[in-house]
Amino acid sequence: MSQKIKAPNASKGGNGFLWGIIAILVIAAVAIGFIVYNNQQHKVDNISLPNDKVKVKMTAEDATVTLESEDAGDDVPVVEVFEDFSCHYCAQLETASSADVKQALEDGKLKVKFRFLNFLDRGDESGPSTRGAATAWAVAKSGNVDAFWNIHRLMMDEQSTVTRQWDWDDLANAAEKMGADDGVVDNIRNESVKDEGAKISRTNNKEVEKREGKVSSPLLYKDGKRFDPPVNSDESLGSWVPVALEGK
Repeated sequence: MSQKIKAPNASKGGNGFLWGIIAILVIAAVAIGFIVYNNQQHKVDNISLPNDKVKVKMTAEDATVTLESEDAGDDVPVVEVFEDFSCHYCAQLETASSADVKQALEDGKLKVKFRFLNFLDRGDESGPSTRGAATAWAVAKSGNVDAFWNIHRLMMDEQSTVTRQWDWDDLANAAEKMGADDGVVDNIRNESVKDEGAKISRTNNKEVEKREGKVSSPLLYKDGKRFDPPVNSDESLGSWVPVALEGK
């Protein structure tokens, strides 16, 4: 009778092959993780971040972010801006108005109340409108006016990329680069800001519905009275500030 003779290290060789496969998978996983991390960083590094210094004070309460100069008197116009971070016309209006708003605020010529909406998420509060509102609200609540102003500008000026494509990690990376507090950055990253962002957005949705009968954006009110921004010859929206300051 013939007998097969096994090599002494045959079974060990099989184990060695298995461990080799495991090692390759671990290395691949680390490499993929590094690539993903790099790509997230590059999203922020490859975009121009606004870096304005805004000499005004800020409060965030009652679902409203209020900006005003220490020198603003009680008789200056109070402008409410209802906006949805996913709204194309809101982004257009912010881009056209931002420089004028900053100047008028710092000159003490008006007070501005930003009120964020999320109706364009169509009830899905994991969508970009809620994400934008939650991020802006969290930064505003921290009291860092420069970080708020710049993250707000970024999400509006680069709406198609930042608001509609970036996730929580990307927004946290941007907030960090803009000087937001570490705790705020962490809370954006882990999405714990989402619920409050959704809540203040729902409050503002209801306020618009009460005033207008339905929710839309952008909407502007001067001392409680609705007004419209100018429309340029190409049908784009112009800066609303000259309209708000008429008669002042």
